[in-house]
Amino acid sequence: MNRPREPPRPNFSVQPSTPPPCPSPDLGSDKDNAAPLRDSPITLTKFFNCTYTRYMAQLPHCPKAVSRDEREPVAHHETSETRTRRGPPNGVPSITLNTHAMTMATTFKPLTADRIEDVILGAFGNLRSSETLNHLIWYLSTWSGSDKLFMLIQYGAKVLIPILEARARLQHYAGMRSHPTSSIAPKLAKLATTICSARSLWGLWGMLPIIQWLIALERAPPPTRCLLTIERTQGWSMLSFFPLQQLSFLRTNDLVSAALHLPTPSGGRPRRVAIHDGAVSLWSTRLWMTYVVLQLAHLREDRALLVKRQRALEKLSVREKLQPQERAELARRWDAWYNELAVNLSYLPMTIHGSALSSPAFLSLEKGLFGNNIWISLFGFAAAIASFRSGWKATALPPPPLPPAEPSEDAPEVSDIALVTNDTDSSSQ
Repeated sequence: MNRPREPPRPNFSVQPSTPPPCPSPDLGSDKDNAAPLRDSPITLTKFFNCTYTRYMAQLPHCPKAVSRDEREPVAHHETSETRTRRGPPNGVPSITLNTHAMTMATTFKPLTADRIEDVILGAFGNLRSSETLNHLIWYLSTWSGSDKLFMLIQYGAKVLIPILEARARLQHYAGMRSHPTSSIAPKLAKLATTICSARSLWGLWGMLPIIQWLIALERAPPPTRCLLTIERTQGWSMLSFFPLQQLSFLRTNDLVSAALHLPTPSGGRPRRVAIHDGAVSLWSTRLWMTYVVLQLAHLREDRALLVKRQRALEKLSVREKLQPQERAELARRWDAWYNELAVNLSYLPMTIHGSALSSPAFLSLEKGLFGNNIWISLFGFAAAIASFRSGWKATALPPPPLPPAEPSEDAPEVSDIALVTNDTDSSSQ
């Protein structure tokens, strides 16, 4: 790399026009810096990473100087390790100092126990703090975030199982494998089953966020009556879904008996109620399907509100009249809307498949909506990706505020337009 030439230092010149007088020795405490008594190399320790040329002690009779026209041309291509300054005139003895070795010898530190500990045990001191790592820890510390991550792993393993089995059959057919089965596929199946059981067990307190949501819903209702009705129905469907789901999980693992003994109002003999495992699982899936269908209707209403708000913003087409925060907020809401649509469109065929199993109302779908479970795994994996992305963005730190634009005096406020639009929608309902 070509670096700009530095100005000449004292006693270091780039081809002087006349030989300098006999220079004084380089003062220093090192005995190597003393004046040379004979034609021997001089060691300089205050200049590093460069190779310099220093005049030897001048003899009593110095040769005649070389004029400017007789000088040799200065080299324009120099290396980064050995950058040589032009030497003295012809006939004057000089030496070349290799300071790279001196630098290594000077900066070398002996290996001690403390230094080895700092290098090995203190290796993480070389890493910088990561905002992504902090965000991931915060997201996974929540119940929803950890559930979404395990859902992603569960359905990801289910998607890999048929791929690995098909790969093993192809390798066996090509003579590259002795058995047409994969050794990793059964392990992934056990992993997916274990994660499914763990997620069902962690769902024991899944009703608590639903109760909190319903309380907040009555204190801060949505802008339209239609949305309020949809969310109320969704909340009650989830309140019924979680007990049935947990009961089905407990019966599958044989943690409760096949019958419940309920007390009678008269105080007599308790009434025995049998638990039908298939019916419990079927109705829990149907309640989940009710929530998904209502959520699609909810998204339809949300889209209508977003379109009205976008049209209100388009009326303020001049950039000076529109706040940058309003554009960013509208883009964020549209992104959340599309993400929620992808989640529920992935859940819908899964819930229909579960609701049709062993149901007399769907005689043509005795085995469910799909004959191959790979479709359920693919839809579940797509829903897991969209759900994890939605939760990741919801827990992210807000972006730094943008500089506000200067609104015109005759331009109405965007918030006022939105309030008027919402009031109109409420009165129309």
